[in-house]
Amino acid sequence: EDLGIFVLCGQSNMAGRGLISDEYQNVLCKMGEHIVYLDGLDQDSSWVIAREPLHSAADNYVIRRACGNASNAKTGKGPGLSFALKAHRLLKNASLIGPDFQIGLIPTAVGGSRIEYWRPGAVLFNRLIAQVRAGVRIASENGRNAKVRGILFYQGESDACQEDLAEYYRTFLQDFLRGIRREFGADVPIVICLISGSEYRLPFKAAVRKAQISAPEFCTALNFVDTEDLEFQDDGLHLTSGSQHILGERLAECWMDLFKVGVGGVSA
Repeated sequence: EDLGIFVLCGQSNMAGRGLISDEYQNVLCKMGEHIVYLDGLDQDSSWVIAREPLHSAADNYVIRRACGNASNAKTGKGPGLSFALKAHRLLKNASLIGPDFQIGLIPTAVGGSRIEYWRPGAVLFNRLIAQVRAGVRIASENGRNAKVRGILFYQGESDACQEDLAEYYRTFLQDFLRGIRREFGADVPIVICLISGSEYRLPFKAAVRKAQISAPEFCTALNFVDTEDLEFQDDGLHLTSGSQHILGERLAECWMDLFKVGVGGVSA
């Protein structure tokens, strides 16, 4: 294949609330030919050179309200592009890709979304599947050979706010992961970000983290990265831009470990 697709899903820390600097955009311009993303929604989508904010279309006010979140926060820097740059470098250094290979990011994260909206049949799960299918179809129409190569999931803060939501998190996470496996197969690597943040904002954080840590027990080709040692903004909930960069590189290294074990190389 010549386009490896990675799905970015979850809530605001995946969509990104970090500050986007001109310096960072300049770095992207230099690497841009290797990293693309699916810009837009549904039939209006197209593959374009990646730039922040990746989630400007996906994490919009309308879909947030449909998920019970009335926030009008602007999207910013998330971990997606840092992940893509690092993953491409790792693949290239390991001689697992050819010179024409691109990483394609599909943004689907929505700020404030609870895990119930990511269960099969729910609005965000259905939209994720629709976006991936659209991305593969558009690539094919343009002579590209695309394949889903990874799922990155950073979600759970909204469920850590209430005891009853945290109690059901493990069951609903299982539903989400089983749905992903049915759609994309047993070998596509999945990397989960363990949630963190202030105890005041997330009083039931420990219960959600426990459920996330247990995920490899019921889902193959899955691992997780931690965020507990990263720096958060003053709100105690959202990662800083620097932390998002670190997280993206952690995600890439974790994904690469899963990829090498389970699948092998790709060619272009």
